[in-house]
Amino acid sequence: MLANPVKNGLVVEAVQNCEGVTFLTVSLGGGEHWDMFQTYSKLPQVVEFEGRLFGKSCWNSDNGRAYYRSDATIAIGK
Repeated sequence: MLANPVKNGLVVEAVQNCEGVTFLTVSLGGGEHWDMFQTYSKLPQVVEFEGRLFGKSCWNSDNGRAYYRSDATIAIGK
């Protein structure tokens, strides 16, 4: 049995809904503040999850997590 990597794949730790907005939580792997910021900076600006687009919102250095939200304004170039 083989496992193949998924390019640009993210592990979503949690999905939360609040007043019609869906939030995705992604781990930054812990470590020092600067390391987590570097990881956050490299995350994609927009991800697709279950057929919906989510925009990168913010990160929390205390818990080492980044957040995406469903109500972000997203522009897609052609």
